[in-house]
Amino acid sequence: MLHCPLIAQVWMLYEQRHITKNREFYDEARQEVVLIRRAEAQTDREIVPADDVAPAVWRIQLLLKQADKSASPAV
Repeated sequence: MLHCPLIAQVWMLYEQRHITKNREFYDEARQEVVLIRRAEAQTDREIVPADDVAPAVWRIQLLLKQADKSASPAV
């Protein structure tokens, strides 16, 4: 049975906090900052490798009554 990896199209949007003044203060309210917004381009990424994707391990089966056991079940 063939199996393939789980692939997703992903991109990232983020905001970087850059301290411009009063870096010596731990309290963020005392710092002056510039927020830099950036984005990474969309790309395909492997989320789950093919070897980690389990094949189908289930089935559908019709359970027949005792009197109907001569008939073949539909699968």
